[in-house]
Amino acid sequence: MKLKPRKFLKTVPASGKQVPEYGLIAQEVEAVEELAFATHVNDEGLKGLHYRSLDTLTLAALQDLARAVRNLAERVVALENGA
Repeated sequence: MKLKPRKFLKTVPASGKQVPEYGLIAQEVEAVEELAFATHVNDEGLKGLHYRSLDTLTLAALQDLARAVRNLAERVVALENGA
């Protein structure tokens, strides 16, 4: 998966001030079949993301990574102990 977090400037409607934000490009997310459900088109025809829809998948990925790290740590200990 080649999603790349990006930094961009978002204009605050009330003040017109630009503030930095981080996010993903909706078109790049949409190209990932498993994540396309998290995209939407607003009233102005602009694509966007429902970031909250991605939270559960992010949690599952973190759990998978934590499990992999634990397994690798156990293998290192076993190798260091001569097993």
